[in-house]
Amino acid sequence: MCEHEWQFSYADNAVRCVRCGAYNDRDARIKELETELNDARTKFGDAPQPPYRRQRRLRRQDHQTTQEHMSRNLLRTDCYFCNGRVVVEEAPRPILETEARVYFYGPHGYEGMLVANARCFECEAKYLAWVDETTKASKHHYDRKSDNNEAFFDLSFRSTFNDEPGENDLPERESYKAWRPWPRCEKCSLKKYDGYGCRCEP
Repeated sequence: MCEHEWQFSYADNAVRCVRCGAYNDRDARIKELETELNDARTKFGDAPQPPYRRQRRLRRQDHQTTQEHMSRNLLRTDCYFCNGRVVVEEAPRPILETEARVYFYGPHGYEGMLVANARCFECEAKYLAWVDETTKASKHHYDRKSDNNEAFFDLSFRSTFNDEPGENDLPERESYKAWRPWPRCEKCSLKKYDGYGCRCEP
């Protein structure tokens, strides 16, 4: 009986014994399954998915892709633009589906989280203040809430619910002391964010 000495064969694209030439059983079984799967696909084609399952899968993929490239919160309680004091404009309330959008439902959704509209006291940038995460429908051990000394523990921009501002979230002026108006586009007069330019620009 051969004491197999396995080695990958580039000619056969498989693992074979260098002494007797036998194929590795596990590798041969994998090749058989791949052959059976390819034959079935050729004969019957790929099984179509029900539309609702496909839509949920695409929505989940879009949600995961977006989460990989964008954060929901700013990880700060002062103003992103001028480091000024941010104050809340209303009492805490549950977040709306129109505010959270695709992040409202799901295992990591924000349904039920208490938020409040907030604004920078100095430059008037607009935010959504995070007040209490423990009230969410989806519970997690890392959920946070503000203590008695603070009105909120985190911020996100109000119109986008992430860490990148929309045009409506941008400040009215560059700083409270200088009182210079925030730069606007010469063509359409919309406020411009440094690095993004304006929507009317190609």
